[in-house]
Amino acid sequence: MVMMVTGGTGFLGSHLVRLLRQQGVDARVLLRPGVPRDVVPPGVEARVGDIRDVAALRNAFAGASTIFHLAGLTAPYGPRHRYLEINVEGTQAVLDACLAARVERLVYVSSMVVLGIECDRRGLTEDAPHATTFVSAYEESKVKAERLVRERAQETGLPTVILRPGMGWGPRDRVMLPALIRALGSRFFFMVGNGRNTLDLSYAGNIAHALWLAATSAEAVGRVYHVADGFSITCRQYLTALATALGLPVPRRRLPRGLVQFLMHALLPPEPEPKDVTRPSHGHLLRMCALFRDSQPDTTRIREELGYAPPVDFATGIAETVAWYQQTFTDKGTR
Repeated sequence: MVMMVTGGTGFLGSHLVRLLRQQGVDARVLLRPGVPRDVVPPGVEARVGDIRDVAALRNAFAGASTIFHLAGLTAPYGPRHRYLEINVEGTQAVLDACLAARVERLVYVSSMVVLGIECDRRGLTEDAPHATTFVSAYEESKVKAERLVRERAQETGLPTVILRPGMGWGPRDRVMLPALIRALGSRFFFMVGNGRNTLDLSYAGNIAHALWLAATSAEAVGRVYHVADGFSITCRQYLTALATALGLPVPRRRLPRGLVQFLMHALLPPEPEPKDVTRPSHGHLLRMCALFRDSQPDTTRIREELGYAPPVDFATGIAETVAWYQQTFTDKGTR
């Protein structure tokens, strides 16, 4: 059995590829043109192609039973057209290639941001409406891509499963984790609110497990699932655990959440069509920050239908994440 992963060398994709190998699956990844092949783990096949090139994707997907579509632009800001090209047009190309290659199942990784970046998500189910105004081009692109997957599946009968992970964390996160740790080490770091808000943390290894269930469970076809650890970890607990494990000061300074939200809405109202943002303001970045929102979505569906239970607990996740960070950054003097 061959399972193909787009984005297989990225943060989440690398965890998924490792799990596929552990399950005895022949894993295949898509490499962007120009990316060296030595980034692919031993025993994993690589095919080269642009995510928007249907012909290249069709060749890459040939003989694969399942496609995991994880590739996408996930940076917190950037030119809007790039998000639409890669996340929406790229997903369109993946759908076309899946149909041409007659794959048996497409597992698409969406995001909890489709419900809105700025809203609290406590108790929200998979049937909650999509966001209609957008803080970032990333949010807009994920809404449009998920709608595209659902519409094409309904039109063509392509077997699909959609997973919406929450706030991804864990080893091999080279973007958000280093930035957060640098912020924790700064004397200007402030916690917004009292820190009691629950985060929709989604450990990368746990997301990989959920993806495996989505690919192998007959009940999953045609469904949308929220994925989160479900450990009810608050912002204060998360930041304290990271800081303590790294020997950094535990965050003490706070700003009232109401004041921050008032300033954000007064100074930076949401836009139906986000502009190109190459140098965002501090206010723009703050609006995209998930650390002060109460985000514990309902994960009943994936637990009851697929038997999902996160294999990695919070304490283990913190230990593995900090160990990876210290080995990757601190030991090289790049922290």
